[in-house]
Amino acid sequence: MNKLKLIVPFALALFSFTATNERPQDNFCGTRNVSFNVGEEISLTVYYAVAGIYVNAGTATFTSTLETLNNRSVYHIIGEGKTNSSYDWIYKVRDKYETYIDTSTMQPLKFIRNVNEDGYKKYQNITFNKTASTAITTDGVFKVPACVQDVVSSMYYARNVDFSQLRPDDKIPFSMFWIMKCTICTSGI
Repeated sequence: MNKLKLIVPFALALFSFTATNERPQDNFCGTRNVSFNVGEEISLTVYYAVAGIYVNAGTATFTSTLETLNNRSVYHIIGEGKTNSSYDWIYKVRDKYETYIDTSTMQPLKFIRNVNEDGYKKYQNITFNKTASTAITTDGVFKVPACVQDVVSSMYYARNVDFSQLRPDDKIPFSMFWIMKCTICTSGI
């Protein structure tokens, strides 16, 4: 149980944007990037709570580059999370998430998840077919909404929302594609 405390803050940050149907944004599918530059690097410190004391246990970094994917200009965003080497003996994390976002629409075209969390390994490669509204994955083909985001692209999409047009308590709906398989799944707050 204590091992999960290291991952929970990072996961909460990734999933803090919830999907709703209350007030769609007019330019949801055609958002332009006005919030980040190519070559940007964001570094976060991950803390682990021990008896109410927060200890620096790892880092998470996000970098952006400009590349070409299938003849389209894309932002290649890489998010990497890892525990500090001094804590690897408790719970070693080496996670890498990649998204390829169309520069003209801020819509993801490809997403890669490659995680290693204390021996649990998971690799997923997802290609979004915008014409067919599908996500082609290593686990199958799934029907998805036209303007679907992945877990990393959703953060960069959220950074480009024009909050000046919103009121307090307004909701910004979006769809996010995420595959999670488990033998015993629980949820709740």
